[in-house]
Amino acid sequence: MISLSGDDSNLTFSFRGQGQVTIDVPSGSGFQIVGADSFQVNGNKWNLVFNTNGLHSAIVIPSTPEASFVKVTSTKLSADVLPINFASDPGLTDWKLLGSDNISADFTTDLTPQASISESPADSGNYSAIINGSTMGGSHFFRVGMDGLVVVP
Repeated sequence: MISLSGDDSNLTFSFRGQGQVTIDVPSGSGFQIVGADSFQVNGNKWNLVFNTNGLHSAIVIPSTPEASFVKVTSTKLSADVLPINFASDPGLTDWKLLGSDNISADFTTDLTPQASISESPADSGNYSAIINGSTMGGSHFFRVGMDGLVVVP
């Protein structure tokens, strides 16, 4: 551990190495995590995973609708199917997949009917979106949104 600071709602730390950091959070609280490669929730215990050996810094702050986030953990296009694995606040269900055929344009096309988004295991904060691109044609760019807010990797 190199540094650790926090108060009743914010936590910032840095360390050298790799592995898992476990933190306790209040019941029913949502938090934004920045810096971890992935995380899992087990009740009030959140396990933050750091995959590579090196210097890591992370912050944990309370989530608000404006601070919701998505961190893409993996993607791999196979034919016309694009799986996107991502981490976010656990237990969210009202996702929207927004798209555009032009990366410079607004992401306004609702592609939710062409996607299946699920959380596994339940309340883990680990999600998978399976996008069927067979009806989209050409290149397409995606953003995942929730409750009308666009949240990006």
